[in-house]
Amino acid sequence: MRCTLQTKNSSIIAEVIVDRFHIVEYLNSASNNFRIQEMKELKTDGHEAILHLYQDV
Repeated sequence: MRCTLQTKNSSIIAEVIVDRFHIVEYLNSASNNFRIQEMKELKTDGHEAILHLYQDV
């Protein structure tokens, strides 16, 4: 997918290229960061029983 962006100053024209690989890479990274954050919160809140379930996956 190609999108052409034009600002108020018409001398600057930028083209943004979006492809599936980078979208999936971004989504995987975001979900992994969210998972890590949630695991840290569970650990600090003392939910060790729940964490044990996710270690086998």
